[in-house]
Amino acid sequence: MRRVAIVLAAAAGLCLAYVLAHWTLIELGREVVVLRTQNADGSWRESRLWIVDDGGASWLHGGDSEWMRNLEARPLVEIERAGETHRYRASALPGPHPRIDELLRTKYGVADRWVRFVAPDGASTRVVRLERLDASWRRRQGPGDSSGGQRRRLGSSGLMMPTSLPSGSATTA
Repeated sequence: MRRVAIVLAAAAGLCLAYVLAHWTLIELGREVVVLRTQNADGSWRESRLWIVDDGGASWLHGGDSEWMRNLEARPLVEIERAGETHRYRASALPGPHPRIDELLRTKYGVADRWVRFVAPDGASTRVVRLERLDASWRRRQGPGDSSGGQRRRLGSSGLMMPTSLPSGSATTA
């Protein structure tokens, strides 16, 4: 019975060490942005992701996930980066993209190698090109806030945005 307890404790310790190492490699000391995509029911999903810039656009990298399915269905998204929130049109592009892979490897180093070891690129892996829609659009509260502001539907995407921004926010298109 004691051996079972020791084995279980060792397994739990290894699992905890793995989770902490994974989180540390991904989150600490590197740029991590918050991507906001809209779910089919109108609620918002926030995902913490890595980002790189190339050719006048910003790029994300990911596989089959809820955030990827959301942005493919509703391509207007928000990115919170360096304390500012901006709107983007997202375009998921299938296939290998060596330039974006190299930028990620250069920017995120051993963490990028770790992530690709743990979850290698597969058939569902895509890069996402982000085309910025505005110059400086900031909100005090995130999507789905309870500020009571009116919201309007943007085009056929179904994305809901406030018709007026909270005081202290600025917008230029």
